[in-house]
Amino acid sequence: MPNLGVKRSSLSLDAHLRQLTCSSFFCLRNIEKLRAVVSKTELELAIHAFISSCLDYCNSLLTCLSKTALNQLQTVQNVAARLSTKSLAWSGTPYLVDLIQTDSTSRSLRSSGQKLLVVLVPI
Repeated sequence: MPNLGVKRSSLSLDAHLRQLTCSSFFCLRNIEKLRAVVSKTELELAIHAFISSCLDYCNSLLTCLSKTALNQLQTVQNVAARLSTKSLAWSGTPYLVDLIQTDSTSRSLRSSGQKLLVVLVPI
């Protein structure tokens, strides 16, 4: 039943979200092509401009979205973050990976010959 010429079923943001995610991934692929040409700061600037113009634009309208719809937008934002950190797949945060140090003691420990460590083998 139309009310003031607007049908209730047409008030969904699903079509807009599909178009937004498709165009966002297209923009991110184009920004990724710039990686070889521009510096890291310029690439980050382009990514921030993309997030501000595409995802943050009218974000007050997106407060009523379902969790699945928000996950689509979160995926776009995660890809943009991976693009700025140069990691193509999730492998841990780069700055935390750099902080991990292996302990290499020069002396043998008293318990090293007792085989107290049990290594689990996946089935």
